[in-house]
Amino acid sequence: MKILGFLAVMLVTAAGCGNSDDASGGSCSSGVVGSWTGTAQNDRITISADKSFKYSGVDGCVSQGSFGCPDASVTSGTMRVTIDSSSGGACLPAGTYTCAFALNGNAMAYDCTGTGSLQYKR
Repeated sequence: MKILGFLAVMLVTAAGCGNSDDASGGSCSSGVVGSWTGTAQNDRITISADKSFKYSGVDGCVSQGSFGCPDASVTSGTMRVTIDSSSGGACLPAGTYTCAFALNGNAMAYDCTGTGSLQYKR
């Protein structure tokens, strides 16, 4: 009976994780994919279909890594971003971050630091 309870919990847990395809090797078709330019500061986020991530900041910061792809139908939520390397300027250090995003057409609010969303456009 304990095994059935454990399997039920695992099945519910797995079903709740169905909003991301970061476990698969395929490409990402989420609305977050694209090149995003900051509207308040001169920075750029490039989120690619091959699940690579690049941030270029105002002070020469360049961070590169990968991301967990949100489901194509998701327009707001969080995504996992892993920074493998950062150089120059005030970049986030290497590590894994939970980043909030909200899409609205060709606009995106984005926050990886928890200090408030920055606005981007395609």
